[in-house]
Amino acid sequence: RRREKEICKVNRRSGRIQHINQRREKEICKVNRRSGRIQHINQRREKEICKVCRRSGRIQHINRRREKEICKVCRRSGRIQHINQRREHKICKICRKDVRILIT
Repeated sequence: RRREKEICKVNRRSGRIQHINQRREKEICKVNRRSGRIQHINQRREKEICKVCRRSGRIQHINRRREKEICKVCRRSGRIQHINQRREHKICKICRKDVRILIT
């Protein structure tokens, strides 16, 4: 079995994935010993949101019904509030500002 590693964007440290199964993959950050769930975007690239600081760089596609994206102001993830064809905006629940969706 091949060993997988991923980089925590908060402190730039790599954390080894401790537990892998079909439904859920978790990895432990070696710095703060907290686990974060890996969000599968595609097969070539995997990103995860740290549960401690909630930071990541791009939109995390969790499923087709719900998408999360990162506010550039507060660097927290928030749920998309408003979507339409012409204008796609969401309001971050923490900083209450409009943030443009990068990838739909």
